[in-house]
Amino acid sequence: MDITKLFSIDYLLNTIPGAEFKYLWVCAAFFLLLIVFGQYLRVFIKRSEHKKILKRLLPRVHFKLATTAFFGFVLLFFRTQNIPYLATRILLILILALGIYQLARIVYVYAKIFPQELGEFKKKEHMLKYMPKKK
Repeated sequence: MDITKLFSIDYLLNTIPGAEFKYLWVCAAFFLLLIVFGQYLRVFIKRSEHKKILKRLLPRVHFKLATTAFFGFVLLFFRTQNIPYLATRILLILILALGIYQLARIVYVYAKIFPQELGEFKKKEHMLKYMPKKK
């Protein structure tokens, strides 16, 4: 395959891309990974001692990942059945890009934003310990 062909509009928007799809199992594994990772995050957030912060930073993350994976599996089905217009390469590329974006956002939030929020939360908690209590 020629790399210039990959960026061609005609290639991406071809209504019947063909039944041969070499990356079917790779895409299926990626969408399955999205579902498994989403369920893992749901359990992790539920059991975490910083549940409030994580729920605020990653709202309904498992639902978003599962929905993306579901639409990905639907597009893979359309692609294997060679259904015109619904099996275009651009739709599958968009869903894959959305899944990668969501995973990258989760990693970014957990690695960069969560430690800052946790520090602010502990500072506030420490300050509230010395504030007068209401009667």
